[in-house]
Amino acid sequence: MSNQLNDEQGTKFRLLHAAQALYVEHGYEAMSLRMIAGLAQANPALVSYYFGNKEALMRELITAQLDRLNRERLLLLAACERHGGEAAISAAAILGALIIPVLRMRHDGAEEHARIRLLLRAYGESSPVIRGYLKASHRAIAPRFFKAFTRALPALPRRELGVRVRLGLNALAGVMAGANLSELACAICMGEPVSDALVATRLLVFVSPILTTPLHDRQRDREVEQVVQQVLAVAEAADPDTGTGSLPADGSKLPRAGKTPIDRALFDTVAEARPPARSRELEAVTASAFDEVALAAAPSAVRAGWLV
Repeated sequence: MSNQLNDEQGTKFRLLHAAQALYVEHGYEAMSLRMIAGLAQANPALVSYYFGNKEALMRELITAQLDRLNRERLLLLAACERHGGEAAISAAAILGALIIPVLRMRHDGAEEHARIRLLLRAYGESSPVIRGYLKASHRAIAPRFFKAFTRALPALPRRELGVRVRLGLNALAGVMAGANLSELACAICMGEPVSDALVATRLLVFVSPILTTPLHDRQRDREVEQVVQQVLAVAEAADPDTGTGSLPADGSKLPRAGKTPIDRALFDTVAEARPPARSRELEAVTASAFDEVALAAAPSAVRAGWLV
């Protein structure tokens, strides 16, 4: 009985290990149960025996790693709050509690390197199955972290805070999912000795303003509006649907947005521009993004689930 149990555990481990390697290399949609069984040198029927299907196998693989990461994040947040005493800790410190456990993985050997590759691949995944696992995992820590952000930024309305937190965390996830962490660490330290503290500090310096920059600034808003109007006017001139098809060399017939003067230096970079063909995939992603933004107006229990 003991030998049979060990054999079963060994087979299940090989299947999970093979699924992890194939997922990191190919992504969820491209890998198959037959590929997993082949790499694990196991009978394909055993995948169904142990897990039921590919979706259940990936749920076990990814949620186990996310649960461990979440425990580390909650412990670090609690330690920061104890250190701060009665005072609320800063928004940057809260963000740090979310990303530092990820950065620490790169020092923990081959096993942890494989783990971090799995997590970073998951954060960059477009599959709704994997996105569903991520959202379910984050709901376990979202209320705790959202409460901490509320204490750190008490002047922000909850709806605005939800939007800012969402954007900030997505910015961090996008950067970390799209890069080798060691290469990112070297780049972000800009020639200085690489350390986790410096990497975390630089990431937080770049992302924290998303949470703290004032929403309204008349001078800044006017300048941004002028740029937006110029870009829209240039895009209209370059759009074949308007009938112009191309920009005039001197910009003399360029349509103007309102009364804002057009910066003709833009002509040099967009004269050959054409709008990309619209795709159903892009439209679906855009619609999904707007659906998530709409959740900001939902009750706080739902809005807390925004932490991604």
